[in-house]
Amino acid sequence: MLRAITDFLFPPICLACKRELSENLLCDTCWSEITDLVIFNFDYFHGFKVYSLFKYSGKVEELIKNLKYSGFREVVKLFSNHLANLVSNEDFDVITPVPLHPARVRERGFSQTLEMAKILSLRLGKPIREYIFRHSYRKIQSFLPYDERAKNLKGAYSFLKPIPGERILLVDDVITSGYTFYECARTLIEAGAEEVIGLTLARA
Repeated sequence: MLRAITDFLFPPICLACKRELSENLLCDTCWSEITDLVIFNFDYFHGFKVYSLFKYSGKVEELIKNLKYSGFREVVKLFSNHLANLVSNEDFDVITPVPLHPARVRERGFSQTLEMAKILSLRLGKPIREYIFRHSYRKIQSFLPYDERAKNLKGAYSFLKPIPGERILLVDDVITSGYTFYECARTLIEAGAEEVIGLTLARA
């Protein structure tokens, strides 16, 4: 009864196109377009191995923007099993989310990368360790031309403590130029991490 009342007052909407639904989390049209964007493999960014579930395009791009800017946390839950399966054969010790600046977290009300890390921790049985901190509040990477992104992130991250020998799964929502991931991974290596591999919902 409670679910029926909630659905009446707040009808479910598609996580991608925001069309009102009677059930499920994605409409049939968006499901079809999203399945065409599945890649389910890895690539290398600046020398680091990064697994991704989707191509960052079309409805997947809309999904991730709705996750980040409209608070659609269900996006993470919807694909959590697939994300966990992507890295189930990798050997790592801890899961570390790419950090947002605290002011950005306050703006959005949550960190999408931490939400991903929490669900993956439950699925994979690995602990979460927030080893790096973003100490500068700067322009959002996706709003910048590619040739300005590396400069925008230089010196933006630092490690909180030495982590000798740790093997880390570094989690982010999307990877485009790879500069954010690289700066975080480089910071972890400087802290003593033995290996860093990445996992993202999507990649450009």
